[in-house]
Amino acid sequence: GYGVLRMQQEFGADASTAGIILTAVERDVSTESAVGDGLQYLLVRRALTGGADWNLRFNGGAYEIDGGLGFSYLQGHERAIERVQTSSARYFQRPDVSYVSLDTTRTSLAGWVGRLGVEKAAGKHWLWGAEINAESPGFEINDVGRLNAADDVDAYAGITYRENTPGSVFQAYIVGASVGGGWNFGRQRQYSFLDLESTWTFRNFMGSYLSVDFSPRAQSDALTRGGPSMGTPASWSAIVSVNNNRQGRLYWQAMTFGGSNENGGWASETTAEVTYRPGDRWEIGITPGYYRTVDDRQYVTTIPGGREETYGNRYVFSFIERSQVFARTRLNLALTPDFTLELYAEPFAASGRYYDFGELLTAGGRDLRTYGTDGTTIVYEGNGSYAVTDGGDSFRLQRSDFNVVSFRSNLVLRWEWNPGSTLYLVWQQNRLGFEPHGDLVGVSGLWESMSAEGEDFFAIKLSYWIPFL
Repeated sequence: GYGVLRMQQEFGADASTAGIILTAVERDVSTESAVGDGLQYLLVRRALTGGADWNLRFNGGAYEIDGGLGFSYLQGHERAIERVQTSSARYFQRPDVSYVSLDTTRTSLAGWVGRLGVEKAAGKHWLWGAEINAESPGFEINDVGRLNAADDVDAYAGITYRENTPGSVFQAYIVGASVGGGWNFGRQRQYSFLDLESTWTFRNFMGSYLSVDFSPRAQSDALTRGGPSMGTPASWSAIVSVNNNRQGRLYWQAMTFGGSNENGGWASETTAEVTYRPGDRWEIGITPGYYRTVDDRQYVTTIPGGREETYGNRYVFSFIERSQVFARTRLNLALTPDFTLELYAEPFAASGRYYDFGELLTAGGRDLRTYGTDGTTIVYEGNGSYAVTDGGDSFRLQRSDFNVVSFRSNLVLRWEWNPGSTLYLVWQQNRLGFEPHGDLVGVSGLWESMSAEGEDFFAIKLSYWIPFL
């Protein structure tokens, strides 16, 4: 059984709001139930969450104070609660954590969440805002909602200056700066950033956007997937985009992104968008893009038998070089207001190549002990695996290089022959191909995707409106 209750009340001249939410999940997963055998070890028996939220608005809505407080409570079999404790949202089994611990005898788990923000949301020039929120290590809402990670305290502050009065060069512009960071409940800083961004609209309504972001070194309690904390490098990135007047028959936009970090990782992306409306009844658009990146710390696996510096385990990482190319295409045609044809098609190709395997050198550090150095060897055996030796120890790593192509398309014919009565004809194609190579992809990959094996799906949907006297 699932239950959700949401209540919200608007009040005051400035339309402030206050509300509550309650959710409940109750499962019969006992061994005596028809489906309970085994599920009691996977799913909690009872999950309750609740909270209150508010948005207090002042001075005609120019200022806001918003926030909320909530809780969660789980009950279930010891193994089901253990799965929650060791999930990627919290990793209670981390060997270097002192403020939480994995308890395999627990049959319940509770947590809390809180948020408080203040914002100046209106005004001629200056806007600003700040927010802090926290989820306790035991907070869990994934039985009804979604929570990627608990054990977080996040803070953010930003300020913006905008000019909406047309000048000799610009129709309008916005310049802003923001700073933020996050910590776990052990006071380890998980990330922080400084972001500068601006948006410019010229007198001819062409536009541009620029953003620059810097993140200093930090720690991550999730990179090792339940192992010790690991250092993350300082990094920077920038985005630039330009576009023409959106009101014309031909609209275009171009964007480029680039970034790198001190470990040798980097990323670049270039995308474009072109939309053409030759008449009032139809338009065609295409969005091509190319993406290439080197991730310097791709988690591979955890192997026992490691050194004392990493609590007796080997936390294996690698570099991975990835590439993607795509071309999203849309066509909308209105033969009449009641008879339309819509087409969406996306050829796509991607690759990934793993290299420079190594294990975490020390807990809390960001360096790897690269295999093939420091008295170790690594050899590709030609059967889809690498053989690694370290003194008297030996183990294997799976080769996971890939090339993937896919083509997905939807063609929808819609005819509303009477008001409220509509006929849909749908043709969908899904094509997919895979090769274990890892070669960089190019434009030719888009053509290859269209010839990959796949399936065609046809559907007819009819709805008829029955008039009542």
